[in-house]
Amino acid sequence: MRVFVLFLIILIDAVLQGTLLQGIGILGIVPNISIALVATYALLRDDVEGAIFGLCLGFVKDVLHSDILGYYSLMFLVAGYLCGKSRRSFYRENYISALAIIALTAFLYETAFYITGFLLRGNALFLHYLTHIILPTVLYTTLVSVIIYFLMCRINNLLEGRLRHRKIRRSPTFHKKQAFYKK
Repeated sequence: MRVFVLFLIILIDAVLQGTLLQGIGILGIVPNISIALVATYALLRDDVEGAIFGLCLGFVKDVLHSDILGYYSLMFLVAGYLCGKSRRSFYRENYISALAIIALTAFLYETAFYITGFLLRGNALFLHYLTHIILPTVLYTTLVSVIIYFLMCRINNLLEGRLRHRKIRRSPTFHKKQAFYKK
């Protein structure tokens, strides 16, 4: 069930990132919900699952939006892994720390994107890129992440609740308790 839900999330992200979000851009700045989803999922689960989710989402983004296969996959894999490592140091219910980690992840992602996409090609206008692209994108992504984090928490809680319910039902002690109460 979890794999199917994650597949749907990746599919929705691909559609939104390529169509609808382009229309709500402010001064050409579009929120990067892909990095928000990877960071959120890694924070809710762990480093390995976050890295795998980032790899899958990055691969879809590579296929749809990139000329180089593996670029986004590697970026999202690293982001998912690092966010998953920070999972142990905060509570899921604390939205402020989660949004701070998502903002930091978005900042590092955009900076790495600048370094690999522009600086290595000889475009050394980092201050201009920082003030006109990186910081507005991080701010916009963080604002949109409030909704994404809330929705992903709900989805994760539903899936965990469903899995817990399934495990309890199948356990031998559950059936012994049911038999005891029927007497």
